[in-house]
Amino acid sequence: TIATPIYVTPTADNAGEKIAVDGDYLFVTAGQKIYRYLKSSGAYDGEWGIAGTGENEYGEISSIDADSDYVVITDSVLNRVTICSQAGGFLRKIEFSENITDAATHSGIVYVPSASGIHEYSAASGEKIRTWADYGEGEGKITGPCLISAGPDSVFASNGKVVKKFA
Repeated sequence: TIATPIYVTPTADNAGEKIAVDGDYLFVTAGQKIYRYLKSSGAYDGEWGIAGTGENEYGEISSIDADSDYVVITDSVLNRVTICSQAGGFLRKIEFSENITDAATHSGIVYVPSASGIHEYSAASGEKIRTWADYGEGEGKITGPCLISAGPDSVFASNGKVVKKFA
């Protein structure tokens, strides 16, 4: 099956750097802004974010992910994950003392890889659930901040050379 394309018309301000899709929306980042479009038509439907260190302010957006309730934005300059509603309302932030570059969300759980493992948080409360996948080479380990994607029964992490599946 060939998908029907939708067209988002970028401007100089929202040319797009990273994307996330879930529910009815497509989220596109550009600089410190997040633009929301209707997934069905590509029509512009809002935006949020500015440069800074406060709520819905970002140093550098290094990744964005979304599930049916939340948008998760990773800031690699401020080493934090911001959790927003799909409408862009600030809900909470999770700050890290180590470098982070990515986060994934699925079913209300946020997964954040770092040099000390994969950290699991509740998107609803911001409470840490656990840390797993210790640092290092080999089965069940990761080699530092990496790319991550979460699905219904697995989490995938990649250091740019190897993709590992955690079930």
